[in-house]
Amino acid sequence: MDPLIAGILMAEGKLRDELLVALRPLPVRVFFEQPGPVDWTDFLERLSRLRTDVLFVDPSRLSEPFEEIVARIRFVSPPPAIMAVRDSADAETILQTVRAGADDFLMPPLGAVVKQALARVSQMQHKPAPIDHAAGKLAGFISVKGGCGATTIACHVAVELQRAIQRDILLADMDWHSGLIGFLMKAQSPYSLLDAVASSLRLDASYWNALVAGYNDQLDVIPAPSGPATPEQADPQRFLKVMRFVRTRYEWVIADLGSQVHPLFSALLGDFDELFLVSTAECAALYQAKRMIQFLLNSGCRHERLRLILNRIRGRSPLGAELREILSLSPYAELPEFADLEYAYAGGKLADAGSRLGRQFTEIARRMAGLAVRKEEKSGAPVFGWKAILSS
Repeated sequence: MDPLIAGILMAEGKLRDELLVALRPLPVRVFFEQPGPVDWTDFLERLSRLRTDVLFVDPSRLSEPFEEIVARIRFVSPPPAIMAVRDSADAETILQTVRAGADDFLMPPLGAVVKQALARVSQMQHKPAPIDHAAGKLAGFISVKGGCGATTIACHVAVELQRAIQRDILLADMDWHSGLIGFLMKAQSPYSLLDAVASSLRLDASYWNALVAGYNDQLDVIPAPSGPATPEQADPQRFLKVMRFVRTRYEWVIADLGSQVHPLFSALLGDFDELFLVSTAECAALYQAKRMIQFLLNSGCRHERLRLILNRIRGRSPLGAELREILSLSPYAELPEFADLEYAYAGGKLADAGSRLGRQFTEIARRMAGLAVRKEEKSGAPVFGWKAILSS
């Protein structure tokens, strides 16, 4: 275990004394002990100046809600690991504390559990994991504006990709505020990737398996949070490490990113093997697509990893050299409008794989996997009125 710097926010008493005894034989320097912050500006500045690795906190003795304390501490750079320490607690209290942002939850006897928890902190903070080039691929689907259909496409492509390659796939909902993957895929799990980030220090294969729901033997699903989410409290670097761990367990990770660009998405930007922008052929959506493509390129995303999917096409779409000239990206796929999709969802199913739309999803999945695909001829009237608006 590497040497660590610790702070303690606990009132005097038996629990704090037991913690100090547990720390005594370990390579840990306790730089300060106090019942709780008096001056927040001074306290946070001290955490940053001392580069505190771990902070032990008794949530039951705080004068403010624990989640508010965590939110303030997360602004410290670098943020310390937060260890909640209590005399006793039931399962619901432990879960709430972890979801509020604790990296670990410790209860007496503290000797062995403190040593194990600090070993995880040392491994996480002093030995950051590099990108594993043998890890599975990561593909993200993001709508250029709300309602373009990224969630629908991500769900169907994940199913078809697993069917095509017969390997382990993860479908992850990263639309934190309005994710629907849990509903569409009937995923019976109360956990999300934010729970994995909050418990990143204890994350291993068995813990991860307890978080995900199985759609079938080779397709796992992890939904968005079931209640109000606070992704801004999650440390982007820990989120990145969680995703790199997850990729070692699957051939592909398919991520539904919703329509919002947030710090967690930005942290992951360099790790995407393929990033699919989902738009409709409406002028407003194509205008947003143009803006998002430029933003992503300016943010360091490599052009060859960007993919454009045009969804809900009626007849012939505005494709070809003109669209590429304006958006700097040719459509990767064009998906037709499909009136029976809502009926399928109402029946608890996805679109039939034999339908025209289902065949398009299969072709996207096979193309991602490097397998042969079948081409369909386009027909219908062109869509007008888009070029002048996009060029403005």
